[in-house]
Amino acid sequence: MKNADVRIIENLYHSGKMFDVRWRVTTLCNYQCDFCIQGDYQEHLRQAAGESEQMRRDICGRIISLLESLDGYDAVKVSLIGGELTILQDFPDILERLVSCRFPGSIRFDLTTNFSPDSAYFCRLCDIIRNRPASSARSLAILTSFYPAYVTGTAFVRKLREVYTYAAARAGNAVSFSVGVPLLDDADYEGLVQMREDLADTGIRVSPIYIRNYETHVSAETVRKMYVPEKKSVRVTDRSGQVSMYKDIQALGAALEDRDSFCPAGYVCDAGIHNLWIDAFGHVKRCPALGSTMSMGSILDGSFSLLDAPQVCTSDHCSCSQYGRIEKTEP
Repeated sequence: MKNADVRIIENLYHSGKMFDVRWRVTTLCNYQCDFCIQGDYQEHLRQAAGESEQMRRDICGRIISLLESLDGYDAVKVSLIGGELTILQDFPDILERLVSCRFPGSIRFDLTTNFSPDSAYFCRLCDIIRNRPASSARSLAILTSFYPAYVTGTAFVRKLREVYTYAAARAGNAVSFSVGVPLLDDADYEGLVQMREDLADTGIRVSPIYIRNYETHVSAETVRKMYVPEKKSVRVTDRSGQVSMYKDIQALGAALEDRDSFCPAGYVCDAGIHNLWIDAFGHVKRCPALGSTMSMGSILDGSFSLLDAPQVCTSDHCSCSQYGRIEKTEP
């Protein structure tokens, strides 16, 4: 996405004209990364045992009804996350239903994926956007993450270029791509630089992801090299339940991001007013960082309602899609 497009989205947030939905479609994943932000892999399996295709269909239908009832919004962003939602056989059908939503404004779908399915799968998703109703402004952002433990950089880039070429020819700028690379050691950053060079002609953005509160081996020299080129593109995530702290990775965070982005506590935030976060079982929260303390009911039984006024944030870090998009003022 171009910087100008980002500014437009930010302005929509500030004026309250965009509605934001983040839906964790499933907790199940086909990778077993020990730095996963969702915690223990066995816990994923336990939670996923309670999921069902019918439950996903019901949640999808409730989201569609909500979006079609919105008044006063020009645009909607729907973030679809997991687990790894592309391992679900019914996910393309879910996306097709969401794309056909009768919300009159524009809808952007952000799909976060480890990009593990074959290229034909993602080409099918691109076709869903391509075949959208002519009167509907719909776009798809495929936000991929590269994990060298599961695929080589060469194979990842080859598949990404194949899907990118297909999408550009058939859906034009309605489909965009980005790549995130977790930084666990110096070699990861070197691989990121190489991937960026390999994709330079596509304009696909390749950004580092560093894992807060997780022991890594990123040297001070690499932090120094990253400071200028990565200051505006780093993505931050946090493994829940991980207690080990590592000084170098904290230094990296201080160098690449504004310090207050890690500590929004005490600021008044209007998350929960024109956004909501839904888990795989239909539970609604205003912010994933604050967990059950921010419960807003269930979208399945209709017990949730949006907030009427901003509330003070109590978290020491922000993983909410609202951060940086919405004005926060100290009380």
